[in-house]
Amino acid sequence: MRLRDEDGAFQQVVMNLQHELELAGHICRIALKSQEDLKHDVVKIERFVRDTPSDAWVIIGPKRVVVEWFVKQPQPAICIGGETLNQPIAGTGMNASEVFEKALRHLVDLGHRRILFLWPDYRAEISQSHPHIGVLARVLHEVGHEMTSYHMPIWQSTPKGLRDILNKTFQLTPPTAIITTYGKWMAGVLSFLASRGLRAPADISLFSINEDDWFSWKEPEISCLRGDDTKMVRRIVRWVDAVTRGKNDRRYVGFPQHWVLGGTIASPRKR
Repeated sequence: MRLRDEDGAFQQVVMNLQHELELAGHICRIALKSQEDLKHDVVKIERFVRDTPSDAWVIIGPKRVVVEWFVKQPQPAICIGGETLNQPIAGTGMNASEVFEKALRHLVDLGHRRILFLWPDYRAEISQSHPHIGVLARVLHEVGHEMTSYHMPIWQSTPKGLRDILNKTFQLTPPTAIITTYGKWMAGVLSFLASRGLRAPADISLFSINEDDWFSWKEPEISCLRGDDTKMVRRIVRWVDAVTRGKNDRRYVGFPQHWVLGGTIASPRKR
């Protein structure tokens, strides 16, 4: 992954990981190209891996096709998040499905139905088998609403792409709640809402499935999921240590998150 492509919170995780690996006596390099640069194309990834000799790989949020390719390779690999379900590959990440469902049910119980979930565009083809998407589809179905492209639009995850999809969504049927994947997207959402004189939670509810450092500095605090990233870092360092001793650890070890309610969720405003 290219560090500059990640938001600030995850950049810090990667820098901490690199630091801890080097303290443990290993050499950790950041790949010059990301999976997105390589279009998640295993032919291009194979060429890049071949031209980048390494004893082991840490893969950030891989798609299933990438995971399946690494499973077949001689070099050990460990994934952070991504589509690793039931794959024989080492992994770690935050177990967020249950707490995400708790937050989502809270939104629905308050009366929210027009929920906009901003998901990365390159994952638009993911089916409802993905935990977060499956939860959204199931919870909406239980209250008589089917998940459509309104709830999970395909959009370009750039500043312009975010403005475009928000303008389009608010043009006819404005959402009553917005869920973002990354903290930097929440900053863009807040800027858009401010330009229209809208406030959270009076006019719209906001929730992020990832925390960012600035969330607690905002008043009211952004509602989000929070986990201890240092546990993931320790898991990866222990895995690398095991690899150096010849152990082939292919377990997934996840860690819990909890929901920070914050102050950006309320009942939908009567219109």
